[in-house]
Amino acid sequence: MAEALFREKVRQLESAGEIATGCVEVRSAGLRKFKGVPVSPHALAVLAEFGIQWRSTPQGISAELLEWADLVLTMTKYHKWIAVSLFPEIFNKTFTLKEFVGERNSIDIAFLSWVNYGPETRFL
Repeated sequence: MAEALFREKVRQLESAGEIATGCVEVRSAGLRKFKGVPVSPHALAVLAEFGIQWRSTPQGISAELLEWADLVLTMTKYHKWIAVSLFPEIFNKTFTLKEFVGERNSIDIAFLSWVNYGPETRFL
């Protein structure tokens, strides 16, 4: 669900001309791998309320995926703690969403300042 919502935010910023098309890649992973378990019907219903259709298979966190990412965002401190405990090398690029947004209190401003970091940015 987080990936779908974030992809929609990227699409909106691209459409508004605030970021270049294709400069941001987004992937999502859970702390536990639920192989073959589909996205919950409740999550799909919430996405549908935003006009987002989602057909993706959940994947678990992996060293390969974390190496790919320039920035790792988690929803909670607990999720961050688990991810960094499992993969200490991601400490400097891992933030809770609240930490990432900070006092700006806007994902748009925080996101745009990070995207300006380079021509292509990869979010997990």
